[in-house]
Amino acid sequence: MAEAGRGTPWPCAGWQGRFGQEWHRAAIAEMSRVCRGEVRIFPLVRMTDAEPVAFLDALRADLRAEGLVCEVREVPYEFQRGANHMLTVGRRP
Repeated sequence: MAEAGRGTPWPCAGWQGRFGQEWHRAAIAEMSRVCRGEVRIFPLVRMTDAEPVAFLDALRADLRAEGLVCEVREVPYEFQRGANHMLTVGRRP
């Protein structure tokens, strides 16, 4: 689950399998455009097998190329095996 600003749930928790990298880039860029704070994406693993999302590094590079700041942060809980990091995305100050 992730949040756009505060309290808005990310539309697809099993995110890699349902939508591709370009869909995620566009969705995250749009959430970053309309939110006041940062967009938070969690978890960063596939829901089906807890493997890391294959296109995460490329997605982060695409978002940085659009002028967004991306950071992977450890969280103090583990939603499922290996799911203890979130991606934060925001605009430059």
